[in-house]
Amino acid sequence: MFTAVTHVWDGPFGVPGWARCSTSSCWQVFVDNEAGMSANQADILESAIAQARPVTFEEYKSAVEERITCIENLGFAIAERREIPHAGWTEIAFMYGGLPSGEATDAQLDAANACNEHASLWVQTAYQMSATAEEIAAKFAQFRGAILDCLSARGVTMAPNSTQEDIMRADADAAPPGTDTCAMSTGYLSEA
Repeated sequence: MFTAVTHVWDGPFGVPGWARCSTSSCWQVFVDNEAGMSANQADILESAIAQARPVTFEEYKSAVEERITCIENLGFAIAERREIPHAGWTEIAFMYGGLPSGEATDAQLDAANACNEHASLWVQTAYQMSATAEEIAAKFAQFRGAILDCLSARGVTMAPNSTQEDIMRADADAAPPGTDTCAMSTGYLSEA
């Protein structure tokens, strides 16, 4: 029997100083406050801090691969891996489950979640924060017209110069239950 478990990441908001820091100082806060962080994860963050540069996709990918290995070492099977493009960054998502005993215990799930903090949580957060406003705006600009057309087809009229934030908010509100938002259906935000 395969028991699918999907990790839902909720961010490091319990980290002291999170809301008050610049990008590189946030990364230092991560390093300073996470004693259980793997050496790979700490090295990635410390290198980015020392070089005053963003965390790269390849660095993020190596942290996720370390997390996947940790989860596999607990006896879980990795069922699916995929890259999901977002505005300015690409997420590596995966599902795991398939323990020989069939059902995962709370302790096994807790151990799998601990793999996230140990191997990739802080690098993932820094990587997500690495997308510049210009990169996000440039990607949105490519899809703006299609999203506005989709919204119009759903009965929502917006000015062509509406802000990205206003468009995305209207899109979330306009999506009929059980359907993709216009941002999803146009490819701006993708699940594949």
